[in-house]
Amino acid sequence: AACREGVVIGAFRFGIDCEGRPPPPGLSAMARFATLRSQALQLPYGDQAIFVRKDRFHGVGGFGDMPLMEDFDFVRRLRRAGMHASFKTGREHRVHILPLTALCSVRRWERKGVSTVSVTNQAMLLLHIYAGVSPNTLYRLYYGRSVR
Repeated sequence: AACREGVVIGAFRFGIDCEGRPPPPGLSAMARFATLRSQALQLPYGDQAIFVRKDRFHGVGGFGDMPLMEDFDFVRRLRRAGMHASFKTGREHRVHILPLTALCSVRRWERKGVSTVSVTNQAMLLLHIYAGVSPNTLYRLYYGRSVR
């Protein structure tokens, strides 16, 4: 899929491995929303097992040296590079979401609750984008400790 004409980056659909247990309330809806977000906004996150060609990876500088938000930063830079290329070539450049699912562990959502994890994740994103809060500060807020 990453070799297809016009594909800047690819990812899998988002899913949760509940390890044979029933999902916590709201988790299935959150997983569907994550997949819709990645498709509609063309913005997959690292827990969707993003993939990209080596030349594109290095062309945008790879993953930034940051403890949090490195996947978001990387995808944004790739998208910008792809959109820039599309203005030059007139070709469509996009994020391709495969119809296969990458599974994440359910543990964090079980431990903290679906609403708490979802709100915290969105708050981190908004603080980073709109308030310019550094990934190191976000890490400290998220995990309650400084980066090692």
